[in-house]
Amino acid sequence: MPHLVTVRGRRSDGRRLRLYVPVLPLLLAVPAGLIACLATRMSPAVAPGSRWNRAEPPC
Repeated sequence: MPHLVTVRGRRSDGRRLRLYVPVLPLLLAVPAGLIACLATRMSPAVAPGSRWNRAEPPC
């Protein structure tokens, strides 16, 4: 199993972007995020676009 995963993409100005992401913290962060979503009763699919990321104030 690799220790690093390469993520490739392009920046807005067209230049290439290469990120090296360590696998172990990623494997630990995903289940922790799911548990946090379940504990707060928030859907994991909605969490990235939740109201905290919007300009409008919370209720």
